[in-house]
Amino acid sequence: MITIVAHMQCVPGTELEILEAAEWFIPATRAEPGCEEFLLHCQVNDPARFVWYENFTDQAAVDAHVASPHVARWFELIKRLGAENNYALYRRVAGNSDAAREDGR
Repeated sequence: MITIVAHMQCVPGTELEILEAAEWFIPATRAEPGCEEFLLHCQVNDPARFVWYENFTDQAAVDAHVASPHVARWFELIKRLGAENNYALYRRVAGNSDAAREDGR
């Protein structure tokens, strides 16, 4: 399992456009093979700050996601709106007894 955590800071006033775009972006991503979870969160005290929490079965699923047309469309939109997006990939190592550790320990 590969988890992506992406932090997105929008320009205040563009939040509604981001949320409207999420209405097509989320279903398109959830339909991808290997997408286990794809969630958007808004910071409680800053409506222009979002966090994506994404789980994919493996690196191949992440690579396919990144190469998809809807991701390109999404990044074009957030660039046009002036949003900053930073993300990192994580591998689950504890906290889920149903998932085998992927680091071999």
